[in-house]
Amino acid sequence: MTASDIDRRIADLPVAVDLTEDAVILEVDLSGTGAQIWEHLTDPELLATWSPIIPERPLTEPGPVLSRETPEADPVAVDVLATAGDHALTHRWGDELLEWLIDQARLTLLMRLSDPQQAPSHLAGWQV
Repeated sequence: MTASDIDRRIADLPVAVDLTEDAVILEVDLSGTGAQIWEHLTDPELLATWSPIIPERPLTEPGPVLSRETPEADPVAVDVLATAGDHALTHRWGDELLEWLIDQARLTLLMRLSDPQQAPSHLAGWQV
């Protein structure tokens, strides 16, 4: 399976969404391996194919990171706070906190929102 195969499948997948008082939880079952999913979650080149978060470096090590949606856009902090092997990543996205978990081919995102009323705008583009 190639990276472009995974990109196409991501765009076509149904995403399960759950809203809590202060968070959005997204879950999707992907085909491919956990390692392939991890690469698509942490590698800037692969992130650019599906995510608005396009960091200046891979999201594999804790520390400060800036991201731009386009080269002209103002930078947004996406500081990596923690990783656990190649299956868990916690990072900021501006004021939001994103916690990603890969369990075999299931990808779960817990997005803790600084302003829960903005949940609909955060969900735009997730194929929901």
